[in-house]
Amino acid sequence: TITAELENALALRVKQARRCYDQALAQDPTLQGRVELNVKVASNGQVCGASVASNDLSDSSVANCMAGVFRQSLHFPTPKGGCVETKIPIALKVR
Repeated sequence: TITAELENALALRVKQARRCYDQALAQDPTLQGRVELNVKVASNGQVCGASVASNDLSDSSVANCMAGVFRQSLHFPTPKGGCVETKIPIALKVR
């Protein structure tokens, strides 16, 4: 089960992953869409997988960069009851 602490940590990582999108906007200021990531957190808080589940952006490198931000995470709060896999939807719109 995802704890509140883990949920908050994942939300913070989403904010950090948004940098991938912000950088891509320099090349294409109209870029927008939705990315969904699969993230798996082991019972010890280590990320044991992060991948792109879906991506409707015209630039796949943004979604891959976002998944990479989660893969590079050293540690998250431990999930309750063992390993957890979650989908993280991210809506990307020009601000």
